[in-house]
Amino acid sequence: MYFLSCQELTFACHNKLCYIYSMKPNFAKISQKPGIYFFLNKNKEIIYIGKAKNLQNRIKSYWTKSAELSPAKQQMISEVYKINYTIVDNEVESLLLEAEQIRKQQPKYNISLKDDKNWGYILIHDEPFPRVSVVHGLQQRRGQYFGPYTSTQSARVIVKMLHRILALRTCRRNLSKLPKGKVCLEYHMGRCQGPCEKLVSLSDYEKNIKQVKNLLNGHTKNLAKILRQQINKASQTKNYELAKLKRDQLLALQRLQDKQKIIRSKNINQDIINLVNAGQTVIITLMQVRSGILGDKFNFKINNKLNLDNKNILENFINQFYASGLQAPKEIILPTKIRQQNILIKNKTKIIIPQRGQNKQLLELIKHNAADYLEKNISNKQNQILLNLQKLLKLENYPNRIEVYDISNIQGQYAVGSMIVFTNGKIDSDQYRIFKIKGIKQANDTAMLKQVLQRRAKHDEWLAPDLIILDGGKPQLNIVYPALPKDWQTRVIALAKKQEEIFLPGSKKSLKIPKNNPISLFIQHMRNQAHRFAINHYRRQHRKSYK
Repeated sequence: MYFLSCQELTFACHNKLCYIYSMKPNFAKISQKPGIYFFLNKNKEIIYIGKAKNLQNRIKSYWTKSAELSPAKQQMISEVYKINYTIVDNEVESLLLEAEQIRKQQPKYNISLKDDKNWGYILIHDEPFPRVSVVHGLQQRRGQYFGPYTSTQSARVIVKMLHRILALRTCRRNLSKLPKGKVCLEYHMGRCQGPCEKLVSLSDYEKNIKQVKNLLNGHTKNLAKILRQQINKASQTKNYELAKLKRDQLLALQRLQDKQKIIRSKNINQDIINLVNAGQTVIITLMQVRSGILGDKFNFKINNKLNLDNKNILENFINQFYASGLQAPKEIILPTKIRQQNILIKNKTKIIIPQRGQNKQLLELIKHNAADYLEKNISNKQNQILLNLQKLLKLENYPNRIEVYDISNIQGQYAVGSMIVFTNGKIDSDQYRIFKIKGIKQANDTAMLKQVLQRRAKHDEWLAPDLIILDGGKPQLNIVYPALPKDWQTRVIALAKKQEEIFLPGSKKSLKIPKNNPISLFIQHMRNQAHRFAINHYRRQHRKSYK
């Protein structure tokens, strides 16, 4: 482990532990190898953990003047007192180590999956004659994990059925060192095959484990066929006790199957993931499909203190979720492109971004589930207003960043366009911008508004808006709408002052909201704030002209 402090002015190296101290980290002393880094505050608390192909370049990027950091990231950097880092051999190792450390340390500026401890997982242990058991959350035990399941109890029900059907061992004996002894009661009751007395070969037992894996992946057909053959064979030999046992096992398998629903092609194994971003609160919903069988859905509530965009949130989520030992499926359906993660490349997992068809419909369904979960679990009044605003305007994304535009001028003189920003329903004055109108001499608010939005769209370094509100009516909307980037065109509305009407793209009729409605009051507040900002700036410019 290597340590960098941001306060003192000395450098020392003892054994393999290096300490670098400066008012600003001495980047030249940082390794250029892959690894993970830790940001610590004055209380020696880890506040952020990250990974890097090149540690020096990545850590340096936080302090370079060219770095465009969000206010949240600037706040994080202001708290950094010491930097620790660990060198690893390759990217995959850094990915796994990062996910493990985030789960352990729970840094406040990282996206962390705190909810997994409430769920059950089925673990096939890595040992001779493997046990199959239920574990509470993802643990550091060696083996193959299946799940998650919505509750530990549901996972236990499945494991109990597996034991009944396949007679798996439950004891914790070390069979590689086990002295010869008597078989236990489980064997006499037909619940174990007696591997402790070598009554079953390792190869035959492994066949049963293969059946377990197939069943947990949704492949029940072959196992049901085997059980029916065993029932027929036992009946023909008049071994009715064995036939009854196998029949009960078949019924247990059918009950397990009945709890699931065939929705897709039998060859499809995929996870469908979508999210609702409500600023610092993000809900990610995941639905598993194995062999065309729709399983449980899972909701992750995430604290997004760095206000990461959806792409970065999904990248962080996938890193942690699949790097923990959980096997990734053949396909993952996502709403947006992400950088292909090494853990997915290793598992030969394909990322699909559907534009239409059944996959697109499933994504929308998952998003509705995430929105419902968010609505039920959010107590903040402002967030509730934003959720209702999203529903009313049929916005694709939760309106975390709202930009409101207004024009101020007198007969074209000293004309300015104002952009005010609300982040998570609150005024974000650091993001306010003024655009001096160029080349338009006459009073033409519509043309000026179009120019402002065209210039705004060129600023890729600014966060993209989730909602654009124009101060004006249908004429302003009709002019500005085609000038916007395509993915912004569904996010723009116009607000007319006279009747407080809302105009939507492609809609002939305006939307009228009662004046005392919280949504109406909130929109009016934003519009008035934009008008006030534009007027104040115009007046300052006008006064300067007389000096």
